[in-house]
Amino acid sequence: MTIHFCIDVNGKVDSAKVKKKFPGDPKVDQIMREHVSQMRFKPYVVGGKKRRACSDYKFNIEAAK
Repeated sequence: MTIHFCIDVNGKVDSAKVKKKFPGDPKVDQIMREHVSQMRFKPYVVGGKKRRACSDYKFNIEAAK
């Protein structure tokens, strides 16, 4: 599953969207979106100024057998 998210100038996630869904259970997508939205980061800094930054992250999640 891959999530695209953006971090604002304060280090908070201001958007999180699932790019590649978890097969078979849409609740997993919702849970991961909520989890990423609660994460906090150091702001991205360019030339001494805080900037909004976006990234994709691939989570390796497998269905229980």
